[in-house]
Amino acid sequence: MERNPPEKAIAGYFVAKCNVLEIPLEDIHSSLHVFEKCLEGYGYEIYSIDYTQDFSGVLDREALVAHLGFRKAGDFCTAIAEEQPTILANTKTIGKHVCTWIAAPEQGRTAWTKIYNKVVSNFKAGEIHEHVGGHLADYADCPNPQLHQTFLHPDAQARGCTCIEVSLYVPPQNELSSNKATDYIRKVLEQVSTKDEEDGLFMVQPPSKQWQNLAKNLDRCLVLVE
Repeated sequence: MERNPPEKAIAGYFVAKCNVLEIPLEDIHSSLHVFEKCLEGYGYEIYSIDYTQDFSGVLDREALVAHLGFRKAGDFCTAIAEEQPTILANTKTIGKHVCTWIAAPEQGRTAWTKIYNKVVSNFKAGEIHEHVGGHLADYADCPNPQLHQTFLHPDAQARGCTCIEVSLYVPPQNELSSNKATDYIRKVLEQVSTKDEEDGLFMVQPPSKQWQNLAKNLDRCLVLVE
């Protein structure tokens, strides 16, 4: 957050994301107190921490929303004011391949859960509403070694790939651990899993088919050469 003198009202803030994908989870948790002290010296603090895990298969958002049965809200601020899990009605801004909801875990901390089609997200990440730009090249030849390996995994190639992401806001260090992180993901997985495969919450959708679906809707192409 932006630093402000204590006697003045906050004039603005910014959020910076730090990619720790390549760092083991245990090392992150054991170093958080040092990182937090460094931030405090500049008037900043840890705003949230994200835990993610990938699974094979592709989410059917409409089926999942019906299965969860949560109430809906149009924005984040409205959702966090509710005392029960609330799905964000935000498909116009982030796409129909994503389902997000806000809830308070047992510690009372606000948690943002997001489940999304990882292949489609990589196609469009960051430029959903831009007329020019995208990340198709990053999918075809992904520069991130771990993500590259995920996309090439046989299960992801055969069934598609879904990511579960849980963001905990202003989390105290004593409430964070690798076991608790795994538990957060497990509980979300239980919420979106059904014993009856006929419910159709997840479906098989290989990346090759997703690319074909995208290609059918492409009507122009722009190449810039320096």
